[in-house]
Amino acid sequence: MAAKLSAVTRERLRRFMRVVRMAAIIGAGVGALYGGAIAGPGARALLASLLISVPIGVIDALLMASWSAGIEIFLLPRASRSAVSSRPSAPTRGWGTIRWPIGRSGCGCAPQWSKSGL
Repeated sequence: MAAKLSAVTRERLRRFMRVVRMAAIIGAGVGALYGGAIAGPGARALLASLLISVPIGVIDALLMASWSAGIEIFLLPRASRSAVSSRPSAPTRGWGTIRWPIGRSGCGCAPQWSKSGL
């Protein structure tokens, strides 16, 4: 038989799921905007672009939101928040700082240098 969750844990789970739901909605919106922006002319191109971009936006938003919400809701207990109250999302920002160059390195988004090397 599964152990019953405490009221605090249930409230934390509710808050976590609320954050994840909102992130999915926002990710779908961002994916749709991006898909519409890069789509070629025609309805088929738009549909194909949206079918690819919207799930990618949702997955990306869910991963980022679950990471940051998980840290702030579950790993930073209330008693230790006083020590990090000025920066409760410092671990999340640190992960974002590490993740950004890694995630962008292979996408072709890096600056294209001229042949002169400048």
